[in-house]
Amino acid sequence: MEDLYDKYNHTKKSDVPFLLKNYNGREFEAVKTFYFKYNFKGSANYDSRAGSDDFIKKLIENYSNGERTIKTQNTLSPEEENFANLNSVAEKANVSIKEIAESKKEELAKIISENKKMFEDIIAEKQKHFDELILRMDAVIKEKSSQIEENIKKIDVDSIQTIIDSISNKKNSEEHIELKINLDYEETDIELPKEISVMAAGTRFLIEGPNKKLLAFEIKDIFCDYVTAPGKCLKEINIQRI
Repeated sequence: MEDLYDKYNHTKKSDVPFLLKNYNGREFEAVKTFYFKYNFKGSANYDSRAGSDDFIKKLIENYSNGERTIKTQNTLSPEEENFANLNSVAEKANVSIKEIAESKKEELAKIISENKKMFEDIIAEKQKHFDELILRMDAVIKEKSSQIEENIKKIDVDSIQTIIDSISNKKNSEEHIELKINLDYEETDIELPKEISVMAAGTRFLIEGPNKKLLAFEIKDIFCDYVTAPGKCLKEINIQRI
């Protein structure tokens, strides 16, 4: 689990002890849940092979045998990978250099040196760009923090009352909504999350069904009818299992 968090979301690595306790003896479900949450199209480390039952079983088997296959997977950037490939070519070339004429040795060594210098310059330029980006981000954060502090100072009693009235109006609005759930799933004895009424179309969520079976759903679309019942909103949420 630590290797998975290192690859997909290292900021949540502190959740590992909780997961080990919560999924004790259920390694397959723990890994399956992790891939459902983090390995989706659009994520930086998306892998179309990962997440399948066979892939997860093989992964668990490898780790049981002490093979940290996630840790050993290639995570180099394109520039770093090219640089690594260049070094590999250079090492192979060193073997061939001994077998060719002395005049060709200097020519080949020059080519290797020039390409190595080129990639070193690329990496240095990327690092410089990254450092400049960090500095700009720090400046923006400081500016926004200062603006927030100024806005907080400007809040008066009337502003606070306006916020309270807005919250009250929102609560009254919610009381006029009649919710209907259309669930495309044959089993009905499942408990949907209470936040379902405020989720947006396209939201994917994972719940535990009967016999602790993991079930994944997606909100396909939402329809609101303000005509049929004047003064009310008839809200239909269509949910499909994925």
